[in-house]
Amino acid sequence: MTQGNMRRGKGEPILRLQGIGKQFGAVTALENIELEVNAGEVVALVGDNGAGKSTLVKVLAGVHQPTSGTIEYLGKEVSLDNPGKALEMGIATVFQDLALCENLAARIPSVREPIASLSGGQRQTVAIARSLLLDPHIIMLDEPTAALGVAQTAEVLNLIERVRDRGHGVILISHNMEDVRAVADRIVVLRLGKNNGVFTAETSHQDLVSAITGASENSVSRRAARKLEEVGENQ
Repeated sequence: MTQGNMRRGKGEPILRLQGIGKQFGAVTALENIELEVNAGEVVALVGDNGAGKSTLVKVLAGVHQPTSGTIEYLGKEVSLDNPGKALEMGIATVFQDLALCENLAARIPSVREPIASLSGGQRQTVAIARSLLLDPHIIMLDEPTAALGVAQTAEVLNLIERVRDRGHGVILISHNMEDVRAVADRIVVLRLGKNNGVFTAETSHQDLVSAITGASENSVSRRAARKLEEVGENQ
């Protein structure tokens, strides 16, 4: 029996990163990263371009090995030496390019329907369904709603909720704050390769933008200030 088949109860810890760092020569991509994922929760990983999201995902997917720090999986310290080992242990990744064979048949809406003829939302659904075949504990989704329409986005977000309700841990990487707020239980912000706060869907958009950009003065904060001024003037 693989580790991926030993289902944990909702709320129990699956993954814990402590002090994870990654260097590429003289460049520090990640520094002292802390991250926890529990069964039956969606953890959103957000940050600006260059924040370290992609590098962290590749560390968890076994593509890159960390320079420092420890990875605990199901309560034991592990090494994710390669993508095959990560998948065997129960960490599945759906990258943004999906990596689907377009000449193969899909199950949506028909088993005879070729992948290439499916909509973006249907292709994403197929990719997520494929990642569930080995019954992983954690599924990482890299920008799953990028370039999707409103209806297709809703379809994918509904699927993410169903995956969470089945007891899987989900790591959602997204630039879309509306999507993040819709499904995330916790929002982990990375900035310049470091942790920059853990938030919830109730956190104001202004505070999230400030954590992501590192600037308290931005268009969102200015808009909020103008609204407060307008309310004061109307009272």
